[in-house]
Amino acid sequence: MKKIYYIIISLLITSNLVGQQAQNRLPVDLKTGTKFYPKNIDNFISSSSIQPVVEGRYYRFVQFEQIPTQENKDRMIQLGLEFQEYIPMNTYLVSFPVNFDKKTLKSFGARSVVEVLNSDRITDMAISTPYPDWAMEENEVVLYVSFYQDLDFNTQLEKLRPYISKVKSTNEFVKKALVVVSPTGVTKLFRHTGIRMIDLTPEPGKPEHDLSRNMHRSTSINTRYKGGRKYDGTGVVVAVNDDGIVGPHIDFTGRMTQPGVTADLGSHGDMVAGIVGGAGNVDPTMKGMATGADIIIRQYSSSLPNTVNVHTNDSAVIFSSSYSNGCNAGYTSLARTVDQEIRLNPTLIQVFSAGNSNNNNCGYGAGTQWGNITGGHKQAKNVIATANLETGTNLATSSSRGPADDGRIKPDIAAHGNGNFSTDPNHTYAYGSGTSAAAPGISGVLAQMYHAYEAKSGVRPESGLMKAIILNSADDFGNVGPDFKYGFGRVNALRAIRAIEQNRYFSSTITTGNTNSHNISIPANVKEVKVMVYWHDYEASTSASKALVNNLDARLERGTNTYLPWILDPTPNATTLDNPAIKGVDTLNNVEQISVNNPVAGTYSLKVNGLAVPQGPQKYFVTYEFIYDEVELINPNGGEGFVPGVTERLFWDSYGTTGNFSLSYSIDSGSTWNAIGTSAGTATYRDWAVPNVVTGKALVRIIRGSIGDTSDHTFSIIRKPTNLTVTKVCPTFMEVSWTGVTGADEYEVYLLGNKYMDSVGRTSSTTFQIPITDPSIGQWFSVAAVKSNSQNNVGRRADAQFYAGGLLNCVLPLDGGVSSIISPTSSACESGLSDITIRANNFGATTVSNFTVKYQVNSGPVQTGTISASLSSGNSTPYTFPVQFNFGSPGTYVIKAWTEITGDGYALNDTAVSVYNYTPIQSAPFYENFNSFINCSDASDCEDVTCNLSNGFTNIENRVKDDIDWRTNSGRTPSNGTGPSGDHTSGFARYLYLEASGTACTGKTGVLLTPCIDLGTSIGTPFLSFWYHMYGGNSMDTLRVDVYDGTTWYIDQFKIGGNQGNQWKKGQVDLTSFSGDIIKLRFTGTTGGNWDTDIAIDDINISDHTSIDDEELNQAVSIYPNPNMGEFDLTIDNPKIDQVRVTIFDVYGRKVYSNSLVNKVNRIELNGVSAGMYSVRISSKDQTITKKIVVN
Repeated sequence: MKKIYYIIISLLITSNLVGQQAQNRLPVDLKTGTKFYPKNIDNFISSSSIQPVVEGRYYRFVQFEQIPTQENKDRMIQLGLEFQEYIPMNTYLVSFPVNFDKKTLKSFGARSVVEVLNSDRITDMAISTPYPDWAMEENEVVLYVSFYQDLDFNTQLEKLRPYISKVKSTNEFVKKALVVVSPTGVTKLFRHTGIRMIDLTPEPGKPEHDLSRNMHRSTSINTRYKGGRKYDGTGVVVAVNDDGIVGPHIDFTGRMTQPGVTADLGSHGDMVAGIVGGAGNVDPTMKGMATGADIIIRQYSSSLPNTVNVHTNDSAVIFSSSYSNGCNAGYTSLARTVDQEIRLNPTLIQVFSAGNSNNNNCGYGAGTQWGNITGGHKQAKNVIATANLETGTNLATSSSRGPADDGRIKPDIAAHGNGNFSTDPNHTYAYGSGTSAAAPGISGVLAQMYHAYEAKSGVRPESGLMKAIILNSADDFGNVGPDFKYGFGRVNALRAIRAIEQNRYFSSTITTGNTNSHNISIPANVKEVKVMVYWHDYEASTSASKALVNNLDARLERGTNTYLPWILDPTPNATTLDNPAIKGVDTLNNVEQISVNNPVAGTYSLKVNGLAVPQGPQKYFVTYEFIYDEVELINPNGGEGFVPGVTERLFWDSYGTTGNFSLSYSIDSGSTWNAIGTSAGTATYRDWAVPNVVTGKALVRIIRGSIGDTSDHTFSIIRKPTNLTVTKVCPTFMEVSWTGVTGADEYEVYLLGNKYMDSVGRTSSTTFQIPITDPSIGQWFSVAAVKSNSQNNVGRRADAQFYAGGLLNCVLPLDGGVSSIISPTSSACESGLSDITIRANNFGATTVSNFTVKYQVNSGPVQTGTISASLSSGNSTPYTFPVQFNFGSPGTYVIKAWTEITGDGYALNDTAVSVYNYTPIQSAPFYENFNSFINCSDASDCEDVTCNLSNGFTNIENRVKDDIDWRTNSGRTPSNGTGPSGDHTSGFARYLYLEASGTACTGKTGVLLTPCIDLGTSIGTPFLSFWYHMYGGNSMDTLRVDVYDGTTWYIDQFKIGGNQGNQWKKGQVDLTSFSGDIIKLRFTGTTGGNWDTDIAIDDINISDHTSIDDEELNQAVSIYPNPNMGEFDLTIDNPKIDQVRVTIFDVYGRKVYSNSLVNKVNRIELNGVSAGMYSVRISSKDQTITKKIVVN
């Protein structure tokens, strides 16, 4: 319900204005309804009231008799007025200086001046209670507060602080802050007179291969053959706003940064980034659109913060977001923000998914099939919202449909999304779908277009021009003309690039009441001409019912013929919304497209009229497209590497649907042709099973009637090499081998370079030595087969393989080194003077003796020893240095040991390093709850996070002896649906956990070592107890506890795996066999295969086990099978539990069985009992538990 005070305010406004309506009826079109401001300019002039004044200015709505001319508006600006918003009809939000001469306003045609009331400063959602859960934070509401545009942001922000709990984020560029406020304090914000608008925070975001590249014609503008177009997005920066950390994946080598991104909520962002610009380094068929673009990964936030900063500081021009924020939210404050940012930064563009919410009724009024674009930001005017196509080019049934809340055309364009394969973490690929996969396709094509324009013109293009070209060059899908399903059609990158190459565009500016004329020459034989006028419109007022501010009208004329743009009827009726577009005058959209079929050749005049340009002058762009009666083959267009037996999809563009297509292929550069088949005139693609031949001179041809097309260049058909293997690695080369390919004359060998898989040579052999400089560094390599005389065509290369580094099968004449430090180890309980013992190896071919070994601890003195014994090739020996080291005080000791052999052929294996953490020996009883520890980073690049612990607890070294660290934390873990919400004891203190969300977090092991603990003789029955939490997905892995007695590790004294539910559970280990020893415990956790597998531990305790509690008894007792036929095993898995008695009752409380138990496994037989449920009561001394069984 809306609060009463808002209703009262509205009633007061209505009663004040209704009496004026009959006299003056110039409407003001607000979202809340049409209002009529009184003609009160004389009252305004005579009144002395200018309150409230903020920073020397006051604010009013001013309505003019007609929109001021640009000359008059400029004069008013010179007098100190600032026009901040426009609302139809003829109404502005105006900022006045306090010394403004009011009388001059009347001379400019002002008729009404109205105060900005509180009801004009708050949206319906911000005032409607109860607030939705997603807008609440600890029982407070999260709001957007916008200040008047000419005020000092920081000054106003400081004045805001007394009314709010905290500031979550700011956007100084648009004078906006995201704040947290008590629900009872929302109305108090009105006291801050610098606030223009209060709005509810947007709903949190929800995430919405070669095939796509060919469907979008992206391959045609970044060809594989020499001499073709090479527009790959080089020099263009794309920012991807998504679910966090992307990768690791070599498809982004040298082109991706992820500044400040710490969370990883899944692989959605990996998919999106790969579609934008994955290089296909692992699999060449999995390239994205813009393989040369630089990509910035950003953590998605529903407020889309810091866009302008990233644009200004990091040169990002394309921002791609595939998240929803609500459904059909209308023109929100966020829509206004993105429109303003784009208008004021003319090379910047935002690309969004349209959403996957079709079949949802989002309140447009036409049922579940219309008006369900997800999020207000997608309904902004200057952005691009993308619909989702199936692999067969049909619209996906889930793809959200328009119109926008005020009837404008949405989505803007369509791209392939469903069935997309793209990058996934750990250098793999996975299936993606939805408009989430379609939007990055548009972002990638835009990057290619930016590259083409800059290569041609030497300057970066304005995004308004790029948007106009990509929309106007799209293939018309669905109904003729634009519609509310496909927008202006399916993206066609090739046509877009040709518009740029052929200069089929221009721009101009216009003001109210003026008309510009532009000549367009249409050549002969054109079947259709499409002319588009587009402008980045001024951001609308969120109070206005219609988002369009500057209304331009376009028409095309030749002689007495006038051609008007396409328009759609947005009436909320399911049948009406599905009707084809008609020709007419557009008063809703900031884009107008005129289409003429079979135009007569000649010069046409494009008239652009500034019907109403209240926020002018307005720049606009014009682009035009000529469509001929022709057939153009898109794939293959030359240089591809096809594989025999693999099905490839052939694509083509054509005009009309009359006549069938005949397709054929050649394997000899067109000397002879073989039939592929015939396709209907409506078809745009055909699947082809590549024949089992070997050639480097293949072509495909398509013919319809007397017209046709052939691949621009030949391509290869040959199989990929298999069984790629590293056979030898020496200091200067890595030798690779593979299984030969039938028909191959040569092989091209590749190694991952700074960005791409670079060719490093050719060979006719099936082995090749790749030059390297450091054999310890891992390498990605691949091989492709080549047919001689193939016109520079290379077959498809095999998937890249990885070698982790290190010498392999390479025995040098002289090569020795230290392979390990035997003692002290990380698990040792050494103190005082201790031996340093190493293992020395002879890796070389020559026997060595009397060679020098050295060690150093931290930065202390180097100690020297000599191994006098002869060490033959391949053998090793332990060696204890004559000089001991004094571990006299607790701390971390880095021990380094190495050999020094004259003439040693490889220095990188000479040295071994070990870390020994010496802590004072603790005495039992022992207890640690981690509350004195310091919380560690919650960053999601797990292998890079190191967490320093306290009180003798240590994490062993990541990437050396384990993968990730145990982290100290309080409260919940970063990811929902896994991990505890607090510690075991109070819920507010600390615990240790393994993070499973992020880069290199899943399937990783973390090892935690306790300090040395002297069990001594003070406790006769030592028992370890601790609490663990393993809650999340089904891939939850294991937690293990090992015990070290100073000599041997006793493995898996405790082990548990799988999802244990959202609860802390108790673990126990009997340490009686270690009585009197000094022990160390090792907790080893392994995260599962998914992000929702956090593991936590708390409250480690070693004490004398003299009694048991209910929880211990409950965990020790198990019944199997259950249900049963009246016979089952009752197991008591705890040697300290004795004097056990079991009593069984039926549902009426009648005893049916009673007996004492003395064994670990006890067979129970219930004779003559009926089927049903029974209670099993187990008692041991003072403890009693009850379990249920079912007898069938």
